[in-house]
Amino acid sequence: MTNIEKIYSLLEKAYFMEGISSDNKENESNLQDFETKFQVNIPLDYRWLLNNFGSCNFSDPYIYGITDLNRCYSHFMKKWNEYINLGYNMSECLSPFPIGGFGDGDNAVIDMNNGKILKFYHDYPPEDIPFQKIADNFTELMRIQAESVFWVHKQINNTAKK
Repeated sequence: MTNIEKIYSLLEKAYFMEGISSDNKENESNLQDFETKFQVNIPLDYRWLLNNFGSCNFSDPYIYGITDLNRCYSHFMKKWNEYINLGYNMSECLSPFPIGGFGDGDNAVIDMNNGKILKFYHDYPPEDIPFQKIADNFTELMRIQAESVFWVHKQINNTAKK
């Protein structure tokens, strides 16, 4: 059992409240095709979310579905390599895998070494660190995302009652 499976009912409720259909789920063969194409493994908790719910756009960061991942993976790796070429010496301590995006063009990544979720700033100068931790792991990120849905719906309901 992956960690994210423990919050299945929370995610199910959030997806339902947002009106996201079960048709949003990703096909396992498409995930395998991606892995073959890029010679990488999709992180387990992220894979589980894609198989059971699909992409997630509750709030920032938007969590990619396989179509977006196919489109964005090469671009992210190109940008990552540009940062390394600019003098960032992080390739040994970070192993980023892009899982989503922010509205401003930044990426959400899983550090494959420790599972932390990081925001990768796309336009930082070389003297700054282009990452910020946003969650300890993917399950925490998705719990935060689901809870934001509940909070927004509660605010809407409270406003409608006035």
